[in-house]
Amino acid sequence: QWHSRRVSLYARRLAQQLGIVEPELTVIEHGALLHDIGKIGIKDEVLLKPGPLDQAEWATMKKHPELGWKLLQRVDYLRPAAEIVMQHQEKWDGTGYPAGLAGERIVIGARVFHVVDTVDAITSDRPYRKARPFAVARDELVRCKGTQFDPRVVEAFLQVAAEEWERIRLDVETVAVL
Repeated sequence: QWHSRRVSLYARRLAQQLGIVEPELTVIEHGALLHDIGKIGIKDEVLLKPGPLDQAEWATMKKHPELGWKLLQRVDYLRPAAEIVMQHQEKWDGTGYPAGLAGERIVIGARVFHVVDTVDAITSDRPYRKARPFAVARDELVRCKGTQFDPRVVEAFLQVAAEEWERIRLDVETVAVL
């Protein structure tokens, strides 16, 4: 829940930095918030497996974007966010999934999400490692700009002060504690 809330707020802020306005801001926020909703259709034995997934399990896991897309098709006001959910695992260079889309064929909301999801993954505690500083996340974005990430989206992210990203994180953590 808190990961989804953080990335939804990060995505909204990054979209604003890119000059995106309503109603697209809310669509991007919804897409980020619901990016993994399709995982409810993945068996717990795959979803919660403590070790690495085998090839068959990985193929099952890769179905979650389409499952999420199908779920959002059923809710009129969430339908615009469905493309973000479907494309949130796509990469700028076309090596992502489920469709192997590249560049601007990936909707802007999914390209924004991919950046902020990576930032949140790096700056959050994981079972196998502690959270790392925003500077590490920024370095990773720069390293993968043009391959994993849309260069324009990375540049927009870098234009926002690290303190602002940390304030968003702290705001969500404060709510989580309350």
